[in-house]
Amino acid sequence: ELKAKMQIAFEQGLIEKIEYLPSKTYAGGIYERSRKSLQLPLQVLDNSPMERGRAAELVFTMGHEVKHAINSPGNHEPIKNAFAQAAKIATSPESVHDYTPVAAEIIRIERINEASANIAGFNAIVSKLRQERPESAPSLAQLYNELPHRMGDFIDRSGAAPKFEYRLKSGLTPEKDMMLTYSGDNIEASGRYYFDKPASEASLGKYGNQDYRHYYCDFVFGHIDKIEKPAGH
Repeated sequence: ELKAKMQIAFEQGLIEKIEYLPSKTYAGGIYERSRKSLQLPLQVLDNSPMERGRAAELVFTMGHEVKHAINSPGNHEPIKNAFAQAAKIATSPESVHDYTPVAAEIIRIERINEASANIAGFNAIVSKLRQERPESAPSLAQLYNELPHRMGDFIDRSGAAPKFEYRLKSGLTPEKDMMLTYSGDNIEASGRYYFDKPASEASLGKYGNQDYRHYYCDFVFGHIDKIEKPAGH
């Protein structure tokens, strides 16, 4: 699954290089469209030794970020349109410039973007386990134990060792092979469990103290600041 998606991204010219993520960056990985770059933390690229958990983290993170690359052409135009609307607001003679609709649209786009990317990470792990154990689809227990801190966005574990119980989170519906499609219901559920995380869990932004909404609104507000000043407001 990951190889297939990487081939798509490279063949379409969406990714041209893989680089180290700058140190002290509060993110598991970054796709930078302007540089056509996939940026990954040094520790997940260190294969000496390549521990099982580290290998799974690399597969998940790359699955997530490659999906961002594949999503980027489709997201570019609606984001461009949202900022065109912002430009109209900036030059409006009204005494109050309300950018709420612009911010809301960017958040809507990025919520779908992040939710689908997280599903892609999940599918990359499913594919990894299926390649290792081709005789059957992986169980929820196998998926959870492969990478607990990532699979916790998809699977609930209850009970006590050694008899834990595993259940897919409400709203998520897998195929028979355990892969998740990018259906509206799966995207919405993934958004709830991933994009909507509180700041204490998301740990995003310059200081690691933002949730996804504030992380993307920083981007929006920075743009608004640049277009308001020339307009004389």
